[in-house]
Amino acid sequence: MKGTNLVAINKVKNILSIPVVAAGGIFTMEHASEAIKSGAHSVSAGNMFVYQGNRKAVLINYPSEKVIRKLFDV
Repeated sequence: MKGTNLVAINKVKNILSIPVVAAGGIFTMEHASEAIKSGAHSVSAGNMFVYQGNRKAVLINYPSEKVIRKLFDV
């Protein structure tokens, strides 16, 4: 939950000719944005939508469309 390995994402993207999915470590929208900007075509971020706060309490959550557009320049 501390972000993905951005160096690895970039290396894999440069080696493969298929879409790359970043999975593991994504806990914030910033983590997801960084992974996409490093070359991932998409991200898997289940924990980000379930665990919230310092105690990682279970709370189903989803970012607003405005937040998504801002982070991913959509």
